[in-house]
Amino acid sequence: KADPFLAHLRPLFAKANKIEILAAFVQNSGVERLRAPLLAAIERGAFVRILTGDYLHITQARALRSLLDLQSGEALTDDDEDSTEPKAAGGLRVRVVESQRLRPEASTFHPKSWIFMGAGVGAAFVGSSNLSWAALSDGLEWNLRVDERRDPVAFRKVVDSFEETWTRGTELTQTWLDGYGDRAAAVQRDLPGWDVEAD
Repeated sequence: KADPFLAHLRPLFAKANKIEILAAFVQNSGVERLRAPLLAAIERGAFVRILTGDYLHITQARALRSLLDLQSGEALTDDDEDSTEPKAAGGLRVRVVESQRLRPEASTFHPKSWIFMGAGVGAAFVGSSNLSWAALSDGLEWNLRVDERRDPVAFRKVVDSFEETWTRGTELTQTWLDGYGDRAAAVQRDLPGWDVEAD
């Protein structure tokens, strides 16, 4: 609790113009916790990609719905309807890795990384934090920061690994989400509860 992960992310959300998040599991509490810095980055013109998975149906359909709203721009509102300021050039794209498509190459999907790039910014975290309240706020998480300036080879490997995994993802659409929501609701989970919330 004395060193929440989000405290390390906020300054990077405020500076980066390219943000790439890979979270095996996404919970609605995490989307809500990240909403302010995420919206601020997008409205500032940053391009954000979020990649998650459907492994064990732990990712909440409600969380994906919130991300879909952000992706479509429904959550981007202009406080001043008469403003002549141009709309943000940034945006959000979301994909989901379908675990069935990974087999037999991999039996699970459990990676996490947070990448920030831009003028004077090159940092990546690889570790244990999913996109959830616990992971961002008060959970015991281990995340290793790699700075491009100090270790460009390791930083490039993280970036390239995200890109390769991104190509395996399916675009988040309302049709896909409807099907996932039905599948997730039909599954009875008996899993650890510290990073999993009721949908």
